[in-house]
Amino acid sequence: MRKLLKWGVSALRVAACRISNGGRLKVAPGRPLYLGKGARIRVSEGASCEIGSGVYLSRGCLLQVNGGARLSVASGVFFNESVRVVAQERVEIGEGTLFGPNACVYDHDHVFDADGVHGDLKSAPTSIGERCWIGANALVTRGASVAGRICVGGGSVVTRSLEDPGIYAGSPARKVK
Repeated sequence: MRKLLKWGVSALRVAACRISNGGRLKVAPGRPLYLGKGARIRVSEGASCEIGSGVYLSRGCLLQVNGGARLSVASGVFFNESVRVVAQERVEIGEGTLFGPNACVYDHDHVFDADGVHGDLKSAPTSIGERCWIGANALVTRGASVAGRICVGGGSVVTRSLEDPGIYAGSPARKVK
């Protein structure tokens, strides 16, 4: 009964989310999308978000797609509590990928030069392959590409492309096994 109530409340959250985002949010048929308490999907005017079947967003997650950007989340992706994914240009997440709590994926950052921080943003497409595990508090930054079947350790910072399957850790992330 409790599980039925949990998924029923999630269905209401998904319906409200679809209405608030208009036609900019597309959810694949099949296994339902789960939205935990406080989980949000924001898709700006001119942006698009495609979510595969069986995607699970735990409590406090945020998927944000800003004007003109594209976010693609394949089937079976699991977002643990308070995960943040923000797309300014393009973010792609492969099938069966898992995110630990507080992991973040950003395809942009602020311009910083001799004059300091500016309001301008630099962006580059960012992707995470299939069946990856992005550990707790890990960060995937602008322009990084994580190939399939890679584990990124907790607290790691991915600043470049990771090509070979294995375990990566540190700041910046490097292969450890």
